[in-house]
Formats: sequence, C-alpha cells, structure tokens
Amino acid sequence: MITYWTGRLSAGFVPGLVQESLETWSEKDLSADERRKVEALARLTADPLGRSRPLADAPGIPASALADSAGDRLFVAGASGQGLCCLELESGRKIWQLDPGQVRRPAGMTLAGELLVVCDRWMNRVLAVSAVDGSLCWTVENAGGERDKLTEPADVALVQKTDCRELWVADRSNHRVCRYTAEGRHLGSFGRRGLAAEEVIWQNTAGPREPSPVFLEFPESIACVKDLDNLVSVFVWDSGNCRVLCFTVAGELKRVIALESGTPAGHRQAFRLRVLESPAGPLPVAVDEVDNALMIWTPQGDLVLRTVLKPALFGKSSLTETARLVADAGRHGFTPALVTSKPSIVSLRGEAFDLPALLQASAAVRPDKARWLLALWESGRGPENGKETLARLWSGPLARMGAEAFACSLLRPERIVDGGLSGNLERVESLTEKSAQSGFGQAASGLSRAVDSRLESLAADLEKNLIGLARPEAEDLEAWAEAQAALDLALFKNRGNNQLEALRRDSTLEPMRQLPDTTRRAAWAYRRLCRELTRREKDPLLLSQRAARLAGRARELLGRRAG
Repeated sequence: MITYWTGRLSAGFVPGLVQESLETWSEKDLSADERRKVEALARLTADPLGRSRPLADAPGIPASALADSAGDRLFVAGASGQGLCCLELESGRKIWQLDPGQVRRPAGMTLAGELLVVCDRWMNRVLAVSAVDGSLCWTVENAGGERDKLTEPADVALVQKTDCRELWVADRSNHRVCRYTAEGRHLGSFGRRGLAAEEVIWQNTAGPREPSPVFLEFPESIACVKDLDNLVSVFVWDSGNCRVLCFTVAGELKRVIALESGTPAGHRQAFRLRVLESPAGPLPVAVDEVDNALMIWTPQGDLVLRTVLKPALFGKSSLTETARLVADAGRHGFTPALVTSKPSIVSLRGEAFDLPALLQASAAVRPDKARWLLALWESGRGPENGKETLARLWSGPLARMGAEAFACSLLRPERIVDGGLSGNLERVESLTEKSAQSGFGQAASGLSRAVDSRLESLAADLEKNLIGLARPEAEDLEAWAEAQAALDLALFKNRGNNQLEALRRDSTLEPMRQLPDTTRRAAWAYRRLCRELTRREKDPLLLSQRAARLAGRARELLGRRAG
C-alpha cells in the first residue's frame, strides 16, 4: 500500500481515496518505519481545498484571474467572449465589467498601481485600463516597429527596478519576451524560437565568442518573485520545453528549471503554470487542464505531488470544466486560490504550499532520492538554515543514505549534456562548503570525495563508450563489405552506368560514414565531465597530470577513429 501510494504522488491521486486507504492501514500493527511513512503520506495527500464562495457575476469559463487583497478586488477574465470583470474579493459583487467588444480574449494580467495591464490574446495587443472603473488608458500592438507585431501575448508582469518599473510581456507565438515602460513604450525584446534539444546543440557547437541566444517555445506565463538568492527575479514559463527560465531584472539568464512532468521530453504540457513566492523560494505551481490536477514543484523543478481536484470541484459533471490559479498582485498574505467555471472561488490551504513540510514527508517515503534531501536543505532559507539544520541532515537522512549513494543519485549520466549534472554539482558544492564552515568538515570531505569518485567513474564509462563507438563493430564492417561487394559487382556488370545501384550505395553506406548522433552526444558529455573534473582539481601538479591524461585520451580516441 505504501509503495503504491508513493508511486501515485507524481502520477496523480484523489485525496479522499488515499485518506480512506491510509485510515484503514493506520489501524493495523505497523513497524515504526512503516508508521512514519504512513504519516508522511497522509501529510502529502491531504485535501488542499479550503472554503468555497460563489461568484455569480464572474465569467462562466475563466481564462485567468488576479487577486488584489490590498484593494479587496478580484479580476476575472472570460475565455469565450465573456470580457473581463472586476469583483469585490470577499463578497463577489461586481464593481465594473469590460464587454467582449472592449477586450476580446483577455489572458494574463498584472497591477501597476491603479493601472490594470491586460494581455488581449486574440486581438494581439496589450491594454492598460483603470483598476478603479475599467476606463481605457493605453494600448500597445507592436514591439518597437509597425511591422513587428505582438502575436498572442499570453501574460504580463510588473518588474520593479531600483530606478524604474517595467512591464515584461510573454509574446507567445513570437517566442520572445518584450519589455515596456509602465506607460507602454517599448524598451527591447529577447528570445528566439527553439527547442531545448536545439539549445543543447548550440551550447556544444557554438564558438567561444558567439553570444548564446535565449531559446523559447511558446512562453505562456511570466512572474516576478524572489529567487533562492533572495534577489527579485523574473520567471518565464517556457511551455513548449516544459521548463521555467529565471532571469535577472536586467534580462540576463540566471538558471534553467527543467520541470519533472512524467511525460516524454518535447511534449507540450496542458499546464496553467504560475511561479509563486514562498518563504522557501520560488514555487512553480500549475493546474493541469486534463483532469484539473494541482501540481507543485520545488524551486529546482522536482515534482513534489500531483493532486487530482476534479471530483471535489465538479463531481461527475460531463461538461468541460476549468479551474484557474489565482495569485495576489501584491502578495499581502493572500493564500492562493482557484477560480472555477461554476463560477466560484475556492481557497487553497496554506499547508499545501509548505514546501519544507512537503519535502520532509517526501524524504520519509522516498529515502532513496537524494534530491529531496538537497531541496530540503535549500528550502530552509535565512538564519535558521544553519548548524541545526545541517546537523539534522547529516545525522539523519544523509547518514542513512550514505555519501556514495547521494552522489550517484544526483549526478546522473543522462543529465550531463543538458547541463543538469553541472547544476546539481553546484548545489552539492554549496552544501559541502556551508557544512565545512559549520563544523561538519569530516562529513563534507567525505561527500566531496564521493562526488569526485562519481565524476571519475562517469568519465571512465564515457571514455570506454566513446572508444567503442569510434571503432566500427564487426557487424557494421560486415554490412559495409557486403554493400561494397554488391555495388562493385553491379557496376561491373553494367560498365559503371547503373545509377540506381549508385543511389543504393549512397543510402546504404552514407549512414556508416557519418558520425552517429549517439557518438556526438557522448563526446559532448565527456568534454563537460572533463571540464568539471579539471575545475574541481585544487592541486596544480595533479591538474597538469590530469590535463596530460585527458590529452592522451583524446589522441587515443582520434587514433581509433582513424583506424
């Protein structure tokens, strides 16, 4: 039972069904470890829904919603020609409304003082209206030039800088982010269309002086919240690549959060995702439109849980029902909520977003996953994330797991090429550095040695794989020889004039002549690992020896390829 429901945390579960099962099992004679896991599962699978209030004047099919708890207002946009409503947050009474003739298909919104900035998706424009009465203030339809039009702008965020405020717009179908002043004057744009796989190729083949572009595939939402370093950052939901890009307020890419989704890479996700601000850092939260499931990730992209809300929200309704996540524009202690197509607003319990508690429970039911331990340490931000937190980590979960297993779980070979391994390596190095400073030097040294050993092992495996790929297999050589012999015989019989056989030769032999994609990716991974190993080497003598050894390996690989 424990194993089954643990597996459902990422696949999706209905809270009521889990609670009934857990209550039955909690009455049985369980060991201390089993009881601890049952309690952790109960924490993870608790019902996240709180109070529900009707919104009689809200659109029946909500497209997006924004709360302004400071002004006691709720803005709800309709998805099917229903305009935009401003309601009282507590009572749901309508204050004003924009009809479909004024705003065709409103999408993402943000507040800039008493200015409500709305993306009008179907009209390919951004408009600003008074948050007090809905009167139009200005509209924008281009990005710096008359021919450079916005296309399906999906969301907008207010970015507060030290000397000014900017509006950043996710220009969805142009695959970019556009920047404007608070008055609607264009300041610049960045981003180009591209899949994450294309980005990997660029990173591994571009010259050292070539600027790296920002690859985006249908950016859907944008948010401005504090990152793990406590600096305000801008988070863009890159929906086509199932990841969140984190930028500084100056527009520089800080990091990439690849979201664990449970579906194959490259599949577009039916998520309505927002990045919320929490004491534990930026929290990606989404509602999956397929079954109205609430999904929560860590700030590093690990899926904590997927709670199916459709039965509780809509029962056995045969209609296509929707729920949209509501966040507060000013973040004045407003708990996230859902606006549904009943229409109603349903508050979400604050415990559902208590990331440290969720991670503690995840570590209890999935002790073999090092990422929960690392994310748990990272979630304890501020002064409390000191010696006491590290003591609990090193004496508890890390001690049971062991440094070697911890390193192997985090530094996985499939994440080398896309930079995921390097990102996790930086996180582990930060942990060992803080641990050494807090009096856990021996444990930190053991983890550092385990990391070096893991990197060396991965490099040796990759080297062996590359040598094997560089030398043609016997089956390949046999097929090559047969194809050459058949071609030679056909050309001899036809005195060299058989064009059909020449074409067959090209189709048969050309794939064997070219470097296969697996070899290319293995070479990229090997190069990245060598760079990480060289970077971590502190001894100058060992560093020179490593460089000489790597050069020798490179010559060996070239020699085998030539042979």
